Amino acid sequence: MANNLQLLPPGDWEAFESICLDVWRERWRDDFAQKNGRKGQSQNGIDIISSGNRSGFYGVQCKGKDNFLQKTLTLKEVESELKKARDLIGNLREFTVATTAPRDAVLQRQVLELSTLSQCNGGPKVYVWFWDDIRDIILGNEDILYKHYPQHCPPNIRSKVRTIEDGSFEFDLYPNGYQADLKEVFCTPEVLSVVSGLMRTDLGALSHEIVRNAFEHGRATKATIQVSASSFAISDNGREFNSLDGEFLSKSDGVGLKLLHRIKEKFSSVLNLSYKYDGKNNILLSFSLDISEIDFDSRCEIRAPSDIVDRYFLRDNLVIPDGCDVYHFVLPSGYYGFSDIVKAIRNLLEKISSTSLLIIYVSEASSGGEVMEDCFDDPRLRFVLQKDMLFK
Repeated sequence: MANNLQLLPPGDWEAFESICLDVWRERWRDDFAQKNGRKGQSQNGIDIISSGNRSGFYGVQCKGKDNFLQKTLTLKEVESELKKARDLIGNLREFTVATTAPRDAVLQRQVLELSTLSQCNGGPKVYVWFWDDIRDIILGNEDILYKHYPQHCPPNIRSKVRTIEDGSFEFDLYPNGYQADLKEVFCTPEVLSVVSGLMRTDLGALSHEIVRNAFEHGRATKATIQVSASSFAISDNGREFNSLDGEFLSKSDGVGLKLLHRIKEKFSSVLNLSYKYDGKNNILLSFSLDISEIDFDSRCEIRAPSDIVDRYFLRDNLVIPDGCDVYHFVLPSGYYGFSDIVKAIRNLLEKISSTSLLIIYVSEASSGGEVMEDCFDDPRLRFVLQKDMLFK
């Protein structure tokens, strides 16, 4: 990606906060990072917060400066926000002030000294990120760039998405090259404005499986995906097949079908699933809330309460919440091998319910992601490559 784009900071604080949320979700590798509170509530020094797979909390305070407040950030402000953040959260491991102001070498040096003093007194590491730093992350991540700066999404990709009169949008897929087209379209601003984070992971995987089955087994020559604020629909012109048929599902080992029903169970309180055949197969996921407002319950993330884990820690010390239909486990960094991960996953499968789903997030840089799948034959288990454009 070209990194010479002249990205200007957003013109209002809420847009800047939304950019920061996506930037720090990427930096922390934590899709569960959240905005702290809502508009009008006091954030007490922290706008974005994460606990991730760590033994403590990480926070960001967003400060719009220079471009829309005509001010510069000062050390006094950083110290003040740090105090408020520590008063709010005792176990704060890292605190960052993010600002739209340009890089300031003097303030950088002052904050470095403040961070050293803070850590010597048992406090968090302290950072300041200027717009130059935030811009670099945006330019290195197409998802964030296209979502917040849609004008930079390549025309050949955006041209695949059609906007409909009711405000929804749709795109077509064909047997030749549908995998690449899915990845590209799921990175367009239209999709990212509605479907992001882990919801995008599930709907992306679901789309891939259903469309693949339609082309390979249903003899379809065309599939269409339509997305609105509160619905997600997949249709194809293949032979008639009701994938919501419970009798068929009980006899099938199809990943797509099980994933479809797992999504139904996961969002049962806000989701209605329906199927109809009108010359085409039509699967409709209709939500009672806007899709962008549906959040995953971070209480269902399996955590390792340490930054670095060894093989024994990975096996014996993972924190498994009770009563979850779907568990998420991001493999932490540490000193363990492939066989240790396999043993840990088997251990998790023994401990969770027979009806729960376990999603393992594996770094694309790791060679074990796809190979690891071959070690298991359990319908409750699914692997996601974190850096894949579609399954992030």
